Amino acid sequence: MRLRRLTLQNLRNIAFAEFSFSGRQQFFVGQNGQGKTNLLEAVGFVTALRSFRTAEAGLLIAQGKKEGALAAEFEHEKFGPSRVVITLRPGGKEVTCDGERVTRLADFLGRFPTVVFSSQDQQLVRGDEAGQGRIELSPGQGGDLRWRTRHAAGGFSRALPDRGFLVAGP
Repeated sequence: MRLRRLTLQNLRNIAFAEFSFSGRQQFFVGQNGQGKTNLLEAVGFVTALRSFRTAEAGLLIAQGKKEGALAAEFEHEKFGPSRVVITLRPGGKEVTCDGERVTRLADFLGRFPTVVFSSQDQQLVRGDEAGQGRIELSPGQGGDLRWRTRHAAGGFSRALPDRGFLVAGP
């Protein structure tokens, strides 16, 4: 899958912008505060319908504007050319894919697989000098990893006998 075109309107500090992409790699270069991370956030949002920076989609709308919009054109190896349009409003979002309204998130997610790495991810791995080698997860980054691991292992242990029963049958 390749992103071919991206149009943004009233998205964070971007009043209006159109980008065309070609080739295998894209590089965004600029001064701090010019919108590079906002651009990456938009690409991630148009493929996953959520931001890697906030759980509230309405916060992506430029300050003082009633709505924001994103449009993306993809070349997809399975679906061919695809167009996604997202309108953001304070109360939610409206998504269309190839002219059809997306009403179920499950119908959309996974169609345009992407992975977003941000400076926050680097901080998770690098840490600071005082914490050398120590990984700390804030609630927004996964919470208490040991608790989550124990919780998942407990769920697996409880499900295992049920699986055996289902496989063996009554």
